[in-house]
Amino acid sequence: MDSPGAMRCPLCNEVVTSVATRPFCSDRCRSADLGRWLDGSYRIAGDPVDPAVELDREVFPDCAASSDGAKESTCD
Repeated sequence: MDSPGAMRCPLCNEVVTSVATRPFCSDRCRSADLGRWLDGSYRIAGDPVDPAVELDREVFPDCAASSDGAKESTCD
């Protein structure tokens, strides 16, 4: 029987025995979880965002639109 409070793999529910793969039970489950993030199966909830707008904010952080939608004066 498993010890009380034993860590279980979030994908297959097996007991985690290796510190190297924690919180997963194996490299297989660890890779499967990563694959789910990469293919978009897992998502963090939030409002949809236009990637072009996000890119502008990263490249030109001082030129973010104000709350009324107008550009700040530093972008001229």
